Amino acid sequence: MVTVILREGNFITVGGNPTLTSLDGQLRAPLQTIMADSWTAEDRAAFGVYRVDVNPPLGKLWAGQIANDNGLPQPVFVDPPQPTAQDVMAERRRRLAVGFDYDFGDERGVHRIGTSDDDMIGWDEVTKISNALIALGQGSQTIAITPDLETITITALEWQQILVAAGMFRQPIWQASFVLQAMSPIPSDYADDKHWPQQETEG
Repeated sequence: MVTVILREGNFITVGGNPTLTSLDGQLRAPLQTIMADSWTAEDRAAFGVYRVDVNPPLGKLWAGQIANDNGLPQPVFVDPPQPTAQDVMAERRRRLAVGFDYDFGDERGVHRIGTSDDDMIGWDEVTKISNALIALGQGSQTIAITPDLETITITALEWQQILVAAGMFRQPIWQASFVLQAMSPIPSDYADDKHWPQQETEG
């Protein structure tokens, strides 16, 4: 809901508490007084002041404009802009960053594995250490990681299992984004869960 005032044939939004003159030039009153519940819509109209509901109907957006429809304010609604590939990629990044729960199946319990781009860069060093240990035949050697701000100890081989789980979580998201980007036009509800994988990836 916005408050607008008619001036020189145009409706403009108004705020604060300016003192306004009635359209016939006979009365003056502060805006806050005019907007009081005790004033009727007809009382406000005498000052060219209106409350306008700018909540758009389904599938529309308010353009930020109020048109003059035979002396009455009419909000201007427009179609939303067509989604772009960049919009889909932004939604992909958001979903990739959510992470997933990995259950170690023992006293270590369930931990949240971060999967944002920054997380994956951070895990790269752990992967290199893990790969080196396995290449040396030391896959049971333990290393420390810090998911969800808690340090736990895992083996190099367990880290490989976590990497597989991360791939199983991330790859379907990438795939869904490619499908959406190839659509013409891209559906306006591209961010709806129905277009994206819904799965829990655990160890």
